[in-house]
Amino acid sequence: MEFRVAPSNVTTAQSLLLHLTEAFGQRSVSFDIDHRDVRVRAGRDLNRAIGEVLDAVEAWLSEDGAGSAQIQLGARSYTMLEQPRIASGL
Repeated sequence: MEFRVAPSNVTTAQSLLLHLTEAFGQRSVSFDIDHRDVRVRAGRDLNRAIGEVLDAVEAWLSEDGAGSAQIQLGARSYTMLEQPRIASGL
């Protein structure tokens, strides 16, 4: 199974690549320069792989303020948005 993760801001793609490489290893992750997305080949349990991709993308969005990423799995496509940061007034 292959995931495609396309960042809304291509300048942060290298950081996204690093987050996904930490989760899946260097052999399973690559950058497709023509489509400007990161490819993840997940040979593991699909449910586990989905969770790991979502966790890595969420961490990347939170750390880099990248805005959003489009995640494609097969024929389905999803957009993950950066969560707004809530300032504590306490």
